[in-house]
Amino acid sequence: MAKQEKLKNVWEVEKDGNVSYLIGSMHALPYSHKDDLREYLENAENVAFEIDLDTQPAMRPEEVYIFSGTLEDMLPEETVEKVKKISGLEKWQTYRHLTPQMVYMMLNQDIPKNMGWKHEMDLDCYKMAKGSGKNVVGLEDIQEHYDLFFKMPKEKAIAALAEIDKDSGSLGKMLELYENGDVSPALDEMKKDPDTYKAFVDDRDEILANGMEELFEDGPSLVCVGLAHSPGIISKLEKKGYRIKKVSG
Repeated sequence: MAKQEKLKNVWEVEKDGNVSYLIGSMHALPYSHKDDLREYLENAENVAFEIDLDTQPAMRPEEVYIFSGTLEDMLPEETVEKVKKISGLEKWQTYRHLTPQMVYMMLNQDIPKNMGWKHEMDLDCYKMAKGSGKNVVGLEDIQEHYDLFFKMPKEKAIAALAEIDKDSGSLGKMLELYENGDVSPALDEMKKDPDTYKAFVDDRDEILANGMEELFEDGPSLVCVGLAHSPGIISKLEKKGYRIKKVSG
């Protein structure tokens, strides 16, 4: 049986007597929140995530594949060895033909699995919501969401791959921040690169908050988005007249 933990970082969002809930999630976890998620899902008519988890983005070949040479031609040997270690030799045979941007995105899925983190909080919630007949939606355009990775400059992706071996430690630190309910250290670190912060956090907070407001007007809702977005979303919703209080974590 999967290890269960109490759900953390849940806020009640209320306006004009209409109550919904916001969950600040960590997408990959070493334990499950299914029991608590089931309780919050019970009274929700609508359930929203950052993107529609049942839809795949259009991937343009030039953004995914290297057509001349391989990844070894782009990366220092030390970085190649780091990628091989994380991906495993079998996956590497595929990864070596992908762009640095695509490989970086794929490795960020491999790292938690390599650490034994088998639970995907958003996916668990999504499957339960669909199984119970809820209205399930994505708040962002999925193509725009993935284009943030696809359109990352090649040089920035190569630099990120050079540091990829440190991401396991970073994931452990993020888990600590998640359990403490305070992501400000991670956000402060991201703010050192203002363009990245604006694209990945600030602009998306605006999109997510606007989508949530429209959803809340349609009935009791449960929204599950990355915890890093919760401070910005809460601030924006409060400016729109919502009363928000933390109820878990």
